[in-house]
Amino acid sequence: MFADPLALAATAQLQISPSDFARVWDAAAAISSGTAAALRAMTKGIVTTVRIHDGRIEIDCATAAIAAALQATPEPHAPETVTVVADVRLTRSGRVMRLVQASGVGVTPTANAALIRLILKARRWWGILKAGEIDISTLAAQEGVQAPYITRVLRLAFLAPAVTEAILAGTIRTGVDAAALTATDAVAPLWAEQVAMLLPRNAAR
Repeated sequence: MFADPLALAATAQLQISPSDFARVWDAAAAISSGTAAALRAMTKGIVTTVRIHDGRIEIDCATAAIAAALQATPEPHAPETVTVVADVRLTRSGRVMRLVQASGVGVTPTANAALIRLILKARRWWGILKAGEIDISTLAAQEGVQAPYITRVLRLAFLAPAVTEAILAGTIRTGVDAAALTATDAVAPLWAEQVAMLLPRNAAR
């Protein structure tokens, strides 16, 4: 919201003269680039109501608090609140709730450590098997798992580079985790199909 302070000032109907533009812009930049703790404190003072709908979230922000943050004055008939609408939805990912955009990617990139470890394990197992000294059954016995599990995990050693990069960056489609990728027929053999299935829609184009 503070990334475009002039648009915000117009929406909130704040009195800003041309001579105030630089000061208001600097105040907005300081807010939008602030630390997580500072942003949380700012949010508590600004946000008055949050409404969660299917596919979007509406956030009412107090005009007076916005004006104070920008060191500006509201117009006499300025609205009490400014509503921000985000096309996101709340979804459960593991044990946590995440905000997810319509494309399927989380609002905040979060790498899945368990999935990353599984990819590393898949590559290690493939290196062992490629050496040709033991077979899958022997490897499974050494690792204390079933042979079919070894087979399902090995597929992660052959993920499309774009999919692997998205997993490391935390931008993989929401819901794609270790359990999902080790399910039967979860990983398509062709990289193009993997990208279409596993990456957010806008990234898969």
